[in-house]
Amino acid sequence: IATGPGHGIQLTSGRLLVPVWLSLGTGGHAHRPSIISTIYSDDAGQTWRAGEIAVPNNETFVNPSESAVVELADGRVMLNARTESLPNRRVATYSRDGISRWSTPEFVEDLPEPICMASLVRWSASDKSKNRLLFCNPNNLEKATGEVQPGKGRDRKNLSLRVSADEGHSWSKGKTLEAGFSGYSDLTVLPDGTIVCFYERGSIDSKSSTKTGRLTIARIPPKWLGIE
Repeated sequence: IATGPGHGIQLTSGRLLVPVWLSLGTGGHAHRPSIISTIYSDDAGQTWRAGEIAVPNNETFVNPSESAVVELADGRVMLNARTESLPNRRVATYSRDGISRWSTPEFVEDLPEPICMASLVRWSASDKSKNRLLFCNPNNLEKATGEVQPGKGRDRKNLSLRVSADEGHSWSKGKTLEAGFSGYSDLTVLPDGTIVCFYERGSIDSKSSTKTGRLTIARIPPKWLGIE
C-alpha cells in the first residue's frame, strides 16, 4: 500500500483525505495487480480509516495505481488515476464524501496517460468566476523506439500544466514546463496565487538524461497559464 505519491487534501468539512493504491505485489516491479482507494481522518489525523475501492482492476480499467484527489465546487471529490488501460488516458471517478459510492470510472479524453504519476490541485475556490483546476503530467504518447502499444508506457517527457475552468469536464491543451525528460510532479498554490510545481527531470550528464537526475521547484505566475 502506498499513498499518493502526491499530496492529500482537507475537505471543507474538515475531513483529511489521502489517495492510496494497493497491490498484491505479484506482478512486475511489485506494482501489479493493483486497485485504488482513499484513507481518511475525521479527528485531525488521530485515527485513520479506509474508504471503499474507488477503481477496481478489470479488463477496462487495468491496474489503477497512483492517483490524486481534489474537492469540487459542489462539494464532491474527484479522484484522477493512473492506469494501464488501452486508451492511454487518465481515469476519473467521483464521490460525495471522498470515501464511498464512487461513480463508474470514466476516461478523460483531454488527459493523455503515458503511464506516469500526475498531480492535481485547485487554483482558486474563493470566487466562482475564478474557479480553476490545475493538472500536471508528462504530456506525451510517443516512444523514441517507435514501439507504441495500447496500454503500455510512453517516454516521460514534456511535463505540462493544464487548466480546467469547468471543474474537470474539459482541460486546456497544456503548456510545457519541461520539454525534456520529466516524470513525477506535485502541485501546490501559494496564498498570492503563485503555482509551485515540484518535479523530477533528467541529469545534466547526457549519459543519464533519460533518468531522474534532478529534483526541481518551479514557481509559476498564474498569467503564464492565462489565469489571474
